[in-house]
Amino acid sequence: MLGSLTGSDPGFACRGVHIPLAYDALTVKCARQDWVPSMQNFDGLLDHNGDGVSRLVALTGELSA
Repeated sequence: MLGSLTGSDPGFACRGVHIPLAYDALTVKCARQDWVPSMQNFDGLLDHNGDGVSRLVALTGELSA
């Protein structure tokens, strides 16, 4: 799971795929899998288009990078 504290523009490329997230400190934290307790055990299913939905509820300050 990736995230961004600063939005989706301009995005960045990863292995030839455009990722619609601004690359910031939270993106780095997520990419390194430096998870806080509420950010564990992500799994699920994708639909026939390869799309999925996720929800993350975090405590105040928990996602500070």
